[in-house]
Amino acid sequence: MNPTVCALILAAGRSERFGGGDNKCFAPVAGQTVLWHSYAAFLELPAISGIVVAVAENEVSRAEDALSGLLDSRFFGFCKGGSTRQASVIAGLSYLSRAADRDSVVLVHDAARCLVTQAAIQATLDTVIRERAGAAPAIPVVDTIRQIDAAGYVTACLERDSLRAMQTPQGARLDILLEAYSCAADMGLSVTDDLSALEAVGYPVRLVSGDLQNIKLTAAGDLDLADRWLQARIDRQNGGLYR
Repeated sequence: MNPTVCALILAAGRSERFGGGDNKCFAPVAGQTVLWHSYAAFLELPAISGIVVAVAENEVSRAEDALSGLLDSRFFGFCKGGSTRQASVIAGLSYLSRAADRDSVVLVHDAARCLVTQAAIQATLDTVIRERAGAAPAIPVVDTIRQIDAAGYVTACLERDSLRAMQTPQGARLDILLEAYSCAADMGLSVTDDLSALEAVGYPVRLVSGDLQNIKLTAAGDLDLADRWLQARIDRQNGGLYR
C-alpha cells in the first residue's frame, strides 16, 4: 500500500537578500506569483494528498489571494511560519501531525524554488519510499570550492567531485522528520535544510539528480531568469508546465 503523501511549502522567508523589502514569494513571474508556481507544481502530482503552506501571520490573506483558484480539497491550510526556515518547518510538521498519519511521507519545499518540476518531485518521493530514507535533488558543484577561516585565509580546497549543491523538495516520513527536528532542537543545532536534521540523528539520506533550473530565487535579478525559463516552458508545452 502506498503511503499518504503531503507537501509542506515554505513561504515565510524575510527575503533580506532579495531587495525591496518585500517577500519574494509574492513577486510576479510568468503571469503568476512565485508561490503560485511552486504550489501548482505539487498540485499537478496525483500522489499528493495534502498541502500545507507556511507563511508569516500577517501574510495569510495575501497568500490566499496569490493561490486563488488552486485551493482545492487537497489544501490542508496555512500554518504560522517562523523567523527561520527551521522554525517554519517545525511549525509545518506540527500542523501535519494533526492532519495526516504519522507514517505519511512529507516533501518540504522552498517556495522560492518556483521552477521545480514534477519529475524532481516524483524522483524524490520514489526514493523516500523505495529506499526508506530521506531524499532530495542535488546538482554537482562545478566551481572550485575553498574553505576559509574567520580572517579570510584559505584553509582547504575541497574536492568538488564529491560535492553536491542541495535543492528541494526534501522528503522523509513525517514521524522521522518530527523526531529529527526535535533532536536537533535538543542538541541546539541550527540546520538550513531537512537532510541536515535527518543526518544529525543518523537517518540515511539519498540524493537524486537535480535540475539546473531549480534555482532558489535569491537576488532580484533571478526573477528575470525565472520568468524567461517559465515562459519558455509555457511556449513549449500545452499544459503540464511543471513536467
